Amino acid sequence: MKKTTAHGRKLARGTGWQKGDALSIGVYRACKIAPEDREMVVKPARLALDAMRQGRATENDWLMLASVVRVAQAIEKQAIVSGLQAHIDSARQALQAIYDRAMRAEGWVPGALYAPELHAITEMVRLHKFQIDQLGRGELITALDATRADL
Repeated sequence: MKKTTAHGRKLARGTGWQKGDALSIGVYRACKIAPEDREMVVKPARLALDAMRQGRATENDWLMLASVVRVAQAIEKQAIVSGLQAHIDSARQALQAIYDRAMRAEGWVPGALYAPELHAITEMVRLHKFQIDQLGRGELITALDATRADL
């Protein structure tokens, strides 16, 4: 099968997606994220939220929800889906309070959540799904790269 660009030009040997067919990469990054891929991004956060709600959350569950807040903040900074800063801040404060209570000298000890904390985190997971629904692949990749750069 002959490799060609979207305009019908023949690609040089060894080029294509990996080497930078700019038009193909641009189209891939501009497309909306498939529903099953969006669910794959949001499902771990929902599972972590359920564990928090049931009082059996591990430190990894807390980390998953903290990652949601970081990615939501990166999306907010891109100004693709904006206006959620107050929700992001309240979820960050709730997660910090949970961490301060659960982290002890002997390690992570799960505990109960207060209603405002549970509400803030639940709302953040819901709004993060809304953010993901609005993004193209390239925008999500940029947001994820921005969270790595902040480390």
